[in-house]
Amino acid sequence: CFEVVSENDEAIPNCQVSFEAYDLADKGNLDLSQMEEIPMPVFTDSDGKCSFTLPQGVYSFDFHPPEHSQHESRLIRQLSLSQDMSRKVRLVRKKMEV
Repeated sequence: CFEVVSENDEAIPNCQVSFEAYDLADKGNLDLSQMEEIPMPVFTDSDGKCSFTLPQGVYSFDFHPPEHSQHESRLIRQLSLSQDMSRKVRLVRKKMEV
């Protein structure tokens, strides 16, 4: 489960979350046959939350807020998943161009 929030802990709904197995070629223990079919990308709900099930392994996650959002995208590389987990992801505000 991911909870995507702003720097002020405000939920960011409709944030696009995508993922991929990290360094799949070297990870012989990652059994993708057990992965349920997850439609990609996944979007956060009105509370800024989304959840899906992945097999144990190392993944990269990409968080893209809606285009009209005032927040930057965020990439998390090499996040190890070994059990049920919940993680809060903070997106920083875009820098305003002068």
